[in-house]
Amino acid sequence: MRARLAGVLAIVLFITLNYLPADAAVKPGIACKKLGSKAIVGAYTYTCIKSGKKLIWNKGKVLPAPKTPTSTSTATPTGEPQLDIKIGQDMKGWHWDAPLNKWASFGYVPECTFPIIPDKAFVDFSTLQWLIAPGRLRNNNYKPHGALRWSIYPEPYVSGITVKLPFDATVIGAWSDRRSGDYQFGINAVSDCGIMIRLMHLFEPGPEMKKILDFIKPWEQTHAGEVYTIVRLKKGTIIATNVGQPTNTDEGAGTQMDFGLLDLRQLNANKPLSNNGTTANYYAEYSVCWLEGPWFSENDKKLISKIPIHGGISESDYCGK
Repeated sequence: MRARLAGVLAIVLFITLNYLPADAAVKPGIACKKLGSKAIVGAYTYTCIKSGKKLIWNKGKVLPAPKTPTSTSTATPTGEPQLDIKIGQDMKGWHWDAPLNKWASFGYVPECTFPIIPDKAFVDFSTLQWLIAPGRLRNNNYKPHGALRWSIYPEPYVSGITVKLPFDATVIGAWSDRRSGDYQFGINAVSDCGIMIRLMHLFEPGPEMKKILDFIKPWEQTHAGEVYTIVRLKKGTIIATNVGQPTNTDEGAGTQMDFGLLDLRQLNANKPLSNNGTTANYYAEYSVCWLEGPWFSENDKKLISKIPIHGGISESDYCGK
């Protein structure tokens, strides 16, 4: 099995999507490349203008509220609480504050309770084959997030990988697309205390997640990548019932998902040195090494410690430092 796995890992790893609502390095006065181009960061839209002989981003304007209704409430046959979905950012709760160039919450922020991800509250790690550490270059693209792999093409697709929300959270971003025919979706969900879980390459959504994805469809046509959302979900909500790309035969396809964990309360002491030479901190400088620290339960940490890490942790900007 190990020889087979080593052979599979020798294949060039797939190129994962690193969704961003806009260029995370966009700030007023910073150089831009194309006159008239626009970028959305937080609740602001910036335009590339000419100042003297230079092209720079302007001061930005607050995005107008959508003209169509921005929320929906759907009654459930079991009498469960209705799911309220809004488009935009909660400027009182956790959001990207573009003028301050940092994550911020202007509401009450409670103390975090550890472990952030309780025992068996996220995914079943017992069947995991290998993983990739967060904060490293992959195929010349910097990934603040890591990855979990149950199989990789040409190995058989593993169905039934359930992904649950490990804590009460607000979904602040969601998106979907098709890659080589396979439907894919992802979310950013933040706990009240400021811990974000970032998930990508999910395949089949749970009931609540499907409502969110159906609701954001009109906005996905006008947004590049993520759509800002405001949706409260409870711990244990099923985010996905299957992950990865079951029919795609490209290198890297199979049963896999990308997983990032961010502490929005403070910048990571371990700076992302491999971040393509940029200083963008939208995700990179708040991401943490979920292989270390108090994030998982002791039981899950023991399971994770036995899983092979592709390339080890030496290439990670966050781990083993």
